[in-house]
Amino acid sequence: MKKFFTRSLFFTLFILPSLLLAQRQVTINGTLVSAKDNSPVIYAHVYIPNTTYGVYSDDRGNFSLEARVWESFELVISHIEHEITILQINDNQDNIQLQTTRLQAKAYDLKEVVVTDDKDWKKNYELFEQNFIGTTPHANQCKILNKLVLNFNYDKKRVN
Repeated sequence: MKKFFTRSLFFTLFILPSLLLAQRQVTINGTLVSAKDNSPVIYAHVYIPNTTYGVYSDDRGNFSLEARVWESFELVISHIEHEITILQINDNQDNIQLQTTRLQAKAYDLKEVVVTDDKDWKKNYELFEQNFIGTTPHANQCKILNKLVLNFNYDKKRVN
């Protein structure tokens, strides 16, 4: 037990502070634009992985991130419309100004959308009202405020 206590004390007093001092406080500034048309990429998430340091770009694509980092670290930039970009930062300055970062557009392969006129909507709505809301006296007190936003998909093959 004494040996464990001595090792813990040594680690706490000598090793842990030196590890913490190896990190430094930095401010990372940059601008994000789309590679497609040079428009600013707004609300992109800029963060250092495996930490709690992260910010979002503003409406001009600018960001400023303050963090405690090691001498070398990664900076990840993600946005729903663009490919994830990972920058390796090897800069020992306290104020890091990145060049404008151009993000590549992400291609989505979307499924086919079919628009049809639902001739049976009223009949399906009445069926929905009967089966979902019910026909009890309490059901009469229930009101659907915006019934026109309801879509009904009726699969005759699956009905028993």
